[in-house]
Amino acid sequence: MQRFLREPNTDGAAAEQAARAFSDGLALIERHFPPSVAQAYAIARAGADGTLEWWTRQEGKVTPFAALSADQQRELLARYAEHQGQLESLAQTLEARGLSEQAATVRGLRSAPDPARLHSVEGRLLITHWSEPRAPAPVPVVVPRRRWWWWLLALLLLALLLGLLWWWLMRRPVAPVMPPAAPVVHTAPEPVAPPAPEPAPPEPVAEPPPAPKPKPQPKPDPQPGWPTELVFVLDSSAGMARPAGADSPLRQQLARHEIERIVGGLPARTETHLVRYAGKSCAAPVHNGPYKANQRDALLTQLRQTSSVGASALAESLKVAASKVDGRQRDALIFVFAGGPDGCGGDVCATAREIHRSKPRLRINVVDLTGDKSLDACAAKITGGESYNWGARNRDTPGVDLSKEAARMLAP
Repeated sequence: MQRFLREPNTDGAAAEQAARAFSDGLALIERHFPPSVAQAYAIARAGADGTLEWWTRQEGKVTPFAALSADQQRELLARYAEHQGQLESLAQTLEARGLSEQAATVRGLRSAPDPARLHSVEGRLLITHWSEPRAPAPVPVVVPRRRWWWWLLALLLLALLLGLLWWWLMRRPVAPVMPPAAPVVHTAPEPVAPPAPEPAPPEPVAEPPPAPKPKPQPKPDPQPGWPTELVFVLDSSAGMARPAGADSPLRQQLARHEIERIVGGLPARTETHLVRYAGKSCAAPVHNGPYKANQRDALLTQLRQTSSVGASALAESLKVAASKVDGRQRDALIFVFAGGPDGCGGDVCATAREIHRSKPRLRINVVDLTGDKSLDACAAKITGGESYNWGARNRDTPGVDLSKEAARMLAP
């Protein structure tokens, strides 16, 4: 948890009220959103000196939108647009469940991007003042037009009438007398506003004594990072019913034994998933989970009830497994226990490259149960994972304990 912004001009009572309002809104977001979406909203707190402070659980340098380069600004706006789409998807899901009021609240968070409220945490989106309405655009003040030209027009018309009258009088036959002098028309000067009186100098006011410096606020306890997510991909095709080699147990028995040992040593905060082949000819894989620590017995029950029939849909199973974890802002692991290559026409290597581009923090670990090292480990190489082979070994060469390997990868 880190503080990245303070607003010292906020009134103390107003800061407390704003912090409570944002806290209520954040509780709703965290109840309905996954962590990868909820952490985009900054946390408002009232400081000890009456200021409004903004905090975030994201780690890294926080940069305002205005301080980003043009390319970084375009990338952040694209992430904001993607975030708006996630809000609309969640609102539709809530409406489908009959939660219209919650759906309306979620839609209230959608708005056009405001650069003053957008920040970047090393490329990740961070939003402040996310529940405040925007101020309406100022209405331009219409300056009343001056009407002095009406007076000028009236005076010109009066001069014209007097001139016509004089011309008419001059044409009348009268006794020769001295013609009267033409009347002199005096144009009234335009009214000039008197100069505004100079304001009297303000009376000197005694400056108040400087306020005491606020006591330094203790730093909050560091929040632990999000735990790594884990998905088991279990080959349940007919090939798993064969032994891994001469005098070796069946491949399905080896896979179950290793998964049970890994589950027994998992950290309490780790959530797990199980993806299996459908048991039919290239049907869609089956997903179970997520399982929390107190639900791992249900995971093991599903594992023991798995039968080995049908074709091998390894590439499609990797796609399903990757869709169940974050892999972008949060680490994730996939452990594949396979007894052979994809038998449904899927390209495992191309699938791994696509997953790595969209989720660079997801690593795929491959356990080859063929017994002859015939399984291509490209998925592990592309995503930075590990590959393991089951087979005969020299007595002087120690084997690998997968439960310890998994515990090492899941350590914070």
